[in-house]
Amino acid sequence: MSGPAPAHARWIAWFAIMSVAVIVSSGLTIALALRLRGEEDRLTALRREAEACPKRVVRADTPLVEHVDAPVSQPLGADAYIEYGTDITPLLRLQVERVRPRGGAELVRVGAPEVLSPRSIHVVGLWATWCSSCKQLFPRIREVFERRGDWGEAVRFVPIQVLDPATPDLAVSHWRSVMPDSRVQLADRSSRDELVNVLRDEQRRLYAGTLPVVLILDCNRRVRWAKLGPFAANDLEDLERRADQFIAELHEQGSRCSRVWCGNGRCEPGEDRCTDDCGAAAPRSIAPSPTPTPVAASRPPSPSAACPEGCPACDTQGRCRALWGEPSAPPVAPAARPDADCRKRGCTATLECRLDATGAHSCQPPGLWASPD
Repeated sequence: MSGPAPAHARWIAWFAIMSVAVIVSSGLTIALALRLRGEEDRLTALRREAEACPKRVVRADTPLVEHVDAPVSQPLGADAYIEYGTDITPLLRLQVERVRPRGGAELVRVGAPEVLSPRSIHVVGLWATWCSSCKQLFPRIREVFERRGDWGEAVRFVPIQVLDPATPDLAVSHWRSVMPDSRVQLADRSSRDELVNVLRDEQRRLYAGTLPVVLILDCNRRVRWAKLGPFAANDLEDLERRADQFIAELHEQGSRCSRVWCGNGRCEPGEDRCTDDCGAAAPRSIAPSPTPTPVAASRPPSPSAACPEGCPACDTQGRCRALWGEPSAPPVAPAARPDADCRKRGCTATLECRLDATGAHSCQPPGLWASPD
C-alpha cells in the first residue's frame, strides 16, 4: 500500500514544475510582444513627426555642390598674375621632406591638408642655402606678413628648399629668422629634383633656372601669381594686392572658390571620388635620405656643372655645399698664384673678403650674422 505513493508524488511535483515553467515562459513572451508593439508605435509616431517637419528650402543664392570641368590651366606669361591659374596637381602628389619641430625630417605629401590648408591661400617660396637673392628677399616678405597681421590664417607662407644638398633641419635653423613664420618647412631632395622639374614643364613655366621663386596658390591650390628671381621695386606691392584679391575669393558667393572639381584642393560633400582632394594616400615617389649625407653625393658626376655665382664650394653637380655663416662649410681652395689673397685682388659684388676655415682670406658669401675678419 505504501510503495506507489512516492511515485505519484514525484509525477505530481514534475507536473507542477513544468506548469510553472510554461506559465512563466508564456508571461515573458506576452511581455516581449507588448514591448515590441510599443516600440513599433513609437517608431510610427516618429516617422509622422518627421513628415510633419517643414522642409529645408535652398535659397537661390546658395551655390549647389556639383561637379564641373576644371578651368583651363595657363602657363606663366609675361606678367606675374595668371588669370585662370596654373594647374600643379603633379606637384601636389609629390612626397617631400618636412622638418620636424625637434629636428630631423619626415615624408609628407605636398598636397596634404596639413601642408596646404583648403581654407587658406598660400605664398610658396622656393629657396636654397646658396641663394644670395633669397637671403635678400625673404626678410622683405617677412615684413609684409608682420605688417599684414589682419591676414591671420587666411594667408600662409610655405618655404620649400630645392636644388640644395644641405640637411633641411640645419638649413632651416640658419634661415628661420629671416623667413616669414610658417607652420611647415619643406625640402625636396629627390634624386631628379622632381619638384622643380614639374614647375619648369612647358605647360607651367614656373621655374626658369633661377631662385628665388615665389608662388601664390589660390583657394583651388592653383598658382595665380608667380615671380621668378629677384623682385623689382613694385613686386612686393603686387604680391600683397593679389593676396587680398584671392582672400576675397574665399568668401565671395559664386566665385571660382564655389566651383567643385577633382583637383581643386578641397574635399566637398559628394567628392569622395577625388582622391587628391580628400586625403587618400598618394604613391610613394620620393624616398628619404637614410643619413644626413646629401642625396647629391650619390648622383652621377657631371663635370660640366657650374658652381652658382656667390657660392664658395660646390659638389660635382654644381650645387653649393655652404650654408650662410656656417664655419664648417668647405672652404675655397686657395689659388696657386701670388694674388690669391682677396685682400689684394678684391671680390665680386656678391661676395665678401673674410677668413675661411683654413685661416686664409677668401671670397665668401655674406653671412646672416656678422663674422670677424
